[in-house]
Amino acid sequence: MKFMAVLTFGLRTLAPLLLLALFLLSAFSSSLVHAQPATIIVGSEPYGIAYDSAKGELFVANHNSGWVSVISDSTNAATASVPVGSEPFGITYDSAKGKVFVSNYGANSVSVISDSTNAIVATVKGLNGPQSLAYDSAKGEVFVATPGPVTSPTSTVSVISDSTLGSGATPTASTTSSTTSTSSQSIVTATGPASSSATSVASSTGSSSSLPLSYLGLVAIHAALLLALGGLAASGRKTRKTVSGRPQ
Repeated sequence: MKFMAVLTFGLRTLAPLLLLALFLLSAFSSSLVHAQPATIIVGSEPYGIAYDSAKGELFVANHNSGWVSVISDSTNAATASVPVGSEPFGITYDSAKGKVFVSNYGANSVSVISDSTNAIVATVKGLNGPQSLAYDSAKGEVFVATPGPVTSPTSTVSVISDSTLGSGATPTASTTSSTTSTSSQSIVTATGPASSSATSVASSTGSSSSLPLSYLGLVAIHAALLLALGGLAASGRKTRKTVSGRPQ
């Protein structure tokens, strides 16, 4: 009788603790699942990305596709694509002019996209393998790293002025190195298909299909606790039946 009383007391003590553990595990695993990031389908090999705070959009340079994806930050969906030059690499946002600058490594150029129309409004040509870009809001200039191709690397940075964008005049860019400065390069207004309106593209959002190992481990622990709790409940019922069946 004494042993059965101790066993019954132990079962009654452990059951609430197991229930509490199950509750905490359920709450934690639920938050872990909800923390899975959304997946947005864009072009092949996305490299550079820039945020347009005025429009609430992100622009992604798809290196292997030759176009830029436009993503809405309110829906996390790609809403448009803008054809640019070959092998787009870097990208930066000009907040003063509402323009997005994209370096086209394979085309030796920089495309200028209007964030109001998602269309190319100008193209900077003659740059030597442009890659990374940075915007200087105080000077209204875009700095472009132009290391050149791997076979003949250089040590230059090109500077593009946005002062005449939208005025109808031709903006200029200059290329500087550690020792010399070359003559200005012209920016020509885009013509042909590249300057047409952006075309819509399909996109998909949602949780990642693969679950992390940590979550699977929590599920396993959750199941083990449920089995243990079920075993304790069954043992308790058996104990009570045995005790009640003995003669007084």
